[in-house]
Amino acid sequence: LAAIAKARIADEAKTFTTLYDLYFERIKAFQETPPPDDWNGVFALTTK
Repeated sequence: LAAIAKARIADEAKTFTTLYDLYFERIKAFQETPPPDDWNGVFALTTK
């Protein structure tokens, strides 16, 4: 989360805001509900 915060500051053109938002939400979700021990790192998309 700290790296995302630093990247947002460095991204003056706001080019990657959507990406930062995506990863921020994923990290927060995994903090609340960690993936299972056998998770292979794949994140299934639920919307297009």
